[in-house]
Amino acid sequence: MGYKSLNADQETGERNKVWNFEEDNSEVFEGVYRSRKENVGQFKSNVYVCEHQLGEKFDIWGNSVLDSNFEKVKFGDKIKITFLGMKKSGGGRHFKNFLFEVWSDD
Repeated sequence: MGYKSLNADQETGERNKVWNFEEDNSEVFEGVYRSRKENVGQFKSNVYVCEHQLGEKFDIWGNSVLDSNFEKVKFGDKIKITFLGMKKSGGGRHFKNFLFEVWSDD
């Protein structure tokens, strides 16, 4: 019995494939949220490690929509993320919009 790292991929330097919602047949990701990497890359982004329903791990790069939704779920939660396309904010900026769902037995 003891602690198990949730960031084992960071410690070992392993890299997962990146899930690209804009590629053909990739607009929906369904799987399990496993861990989070913080301050990644030049823009200090969050990267979410998720296990696809078929078993392979993928990195999902955060944005404001995804970051706010991932804050509401726990490691181990089953999630479904659907890319809804580009949307224009009230301030005129374009951003990637997503529908974020979490599995519930209720």
